[in-house]
Amino acid sequence: PEVLPEAWTEGKASASAIASALSQKAGKTLPWKTVQAVITQSINNRYLKLTDKSAEWPCDFSGAGKVTLEETDQEAKKDDTVDEGAPGKLASAVIDLDDAQDLLDTLANEAIPTLLEIKARYGVSMKIRVSIEHDVESGELTDENIAEIKKAIEGASNDFQISHFKP
Repeated sequence: PEVLPEAWTEGKASASAIASALSQKAGKTLPWKTVQAVITQSINNRYLKLTDKSAEWPCDFSGAGKVTLEETDQEAKKDDTVDEGAPGKLASAVIDLDDAQDLLDTLANEAIPTLLEIKARYGVSMKIRVSIEHDVESGELTDENIAEIKKAIEGASNDFQISHFKP
């Protein structure tokens, strides 16, 4: 709400109002996929939540006016997996593997070019930290599973360290 006050009325905002405010702030109409990613990340990080009378999320742009969001209370925002006090940390999200492709597409096509412009304009250095985690509650990984995972990601970057996996 503090970042986009024009989208909020009486502590609530529709997804379409957030889309409009974000686009206005960016100086161009943002793709709905980008706005969806921002709202989804805000919900996942527990900064926002759907109101009781909201339509379902996610939705396509035509349903955005019926999706109503509100800020969560401060205690709900706390997450043990995110070090909010880390110097320099700008953004953090935990996403399911199913959503990774959309995130990567958005980063590659929209966010990275903008971040590179900011880096050049202000002379700041930024990094993207990537980790792949196994949900241990979903079951044990076998040596065969681990070998397949290593093979799948070995070409992604020379800097990728597979330190948590035991061969």
